Amino acid sequence: MPSSSSAELRAFDAAARAGSMSAAARQIGLRQPTVSAHIASLERSFGVELFHRVGGRIELTGFGVLLQEATGRMFRGEEQAQALLLGARHKYESVLAIGGGRTLQRGAGAGAFPCAAAAREDRRRHRRLADRRAARARPAG
Repeated sequence: MPSSSSAELRAFDAAARAGSMSAAARQIGLRQPTVSAHIASLERSFGVELFHRVGGRIELTGFGVLLQEATGRMFRGEEQAQALLLGARHKYESVLAIGGGRTLQRGAGAGAFPCAAAAREDRRRHRRLADRRAARARPAG
């Protein structure tokens, strides 16, 4: 059974959001040939086409859209976990939603810690940024 690495999935997700291999490489600190190789490895290992190549641009295939939704959730979850850990270090009130169902909460409610308002604003700002990225990644049409 084929498997994928986190690096391959991260390269795919970055390329899907950025719309080009070069821009994805800049975003995640890799060289463009490395990003292309990671994506080619995913496509070869699983026998799928993730992007339509159009000149210097790339467009997600139907399957690529589905995979990007999954990798987006995966990496947003990773970012939320990191924010939760940072919040614990700074004694913020933190909320982590897992799979849209369960919510784990640290703290006794609003105002449990002096920086709770700042933590809430950070989460709102993060959501707005994630929404903008998702909107840019959606194919036009």
